[in-house]
Amino acid sequence: MDVRNVAREKLEQGQLSLGVGVRMTRSVEIAKAMAVAGFDWLFLDMEHGVMSLEACAQISTAALDAGIAPIARVPNGDYAIATQALDDGAVGEPDAPGRLLWTEGSMIRQRCRSGPGASSGASRRKS
Repeated sequence: MDVRNVAREKLEQGQLSLGVGVRMTRSVEIAKAMAVAGFDWLFLDMEHGVMSLEACAQISTAALDAGIAPIARVPNGDYAIATQALDDGAVGEPDAPGRLLWTEGSMIRQRCRSGPGASSGASRRKS
């Protein structure tokens, strides 16, 4: 299954892509509400909030269904949690302040890349 990432598409075309940070909710309704409000991506912060990996996975799934890109920040750049978040629907993660894993040269992106020869073994979507 190919996942459409509207936020990335807009950025690659030089367009503005707006998002919102989510730290204090566990409700999947946030994804639909933010998509309806016109946002292109959700920043799911598991590092500076109370969000669990399970809640991140559920919100990521709801976000993809709503047409909004879920981007997950994992605690301390933890590789194991990062690969789980990507496997569960997140389409990107920050690996430095202001820089997302969409950067091809990112070491974390290379380690988390899905597909043939990837380190992450259970991915259900293309990178």
